Amino acid sequence: MEKLRRIFAIISVIFIVAFIILMFFCGLTGSKYFWGVLFLTFFIPCILWVFMWFYKVISNRDFHEDIGMDNPLNDKNIDESDLENH
Repeated sequence: MEKLRRIFAIISVIFIVAFIILMFFCGLTGSKYFWGVLFLTFFIPCILWVFMWFYKVISNRDFHEDIGMDNPLNDKNIDESDLENH
């Protein structure tokens, strides 16, 4: 599953970079596809974020734990007394 996620991440980055390059090319040449590519350049990352968010909601797990990272918001070294003082 980890390999699949890495492959998906690499493919996502390739698509985003390709759309940015294509957007600049269409903008410089005055292509009629410029507005479509511009829309996709912003739409694709938003859709990818929604997929990650939806995965987190459906699996009822923290995305940081799932990819093997520590979530900075879940710091176990904070005492309850520290929270009361603020």
